[in-house]
Amino acid sequence: MKRATLNGEGIFTRSALHENLAAALGFPVWYGHNLDALFDCLTDLGEDTLLELTGRDALVDHLGGYAQRLMLVLDRAQTENPHFRLALPDANAAPPDSLTVDQEVPDAIPAAAQDLPETPEQND
Repeated sequence: MKRATLNGEGIFTRSALHENLAAALGFPVWYGHNLDALFDCLTDLGEDTLLELTGRDALVDHLGGYAQRLMLVLDRAQTENPHFRLALPDANAAPPDSLTVDQEVPDAIPAAAQDLPETPEQND
């Protein structure tokens, strides 16, 4: 099983988030650095992969609603692809907005993520 760790405490911009995800998960060079592309890459994984996300609260503080949409995409991807799993080791609660793994996630998460208002990049 491939294991990757993402620490949200050191991520302050969307571009840094996607750069770190691409490096940690070994995404191809054509990875589009957005939530739709992330969903596509995660659902295409053929190797068992565990993404451990630490510092989730800090990531939400830094990226706001974008981090919350990220969590929805990650959860949806693990629902769609049995080879991908998300671990939140420092979180005793569910992902933002009280989403639990047992709850149904709408089918159109990636498209919905694009339709939500964007927050301005910080430090970019």
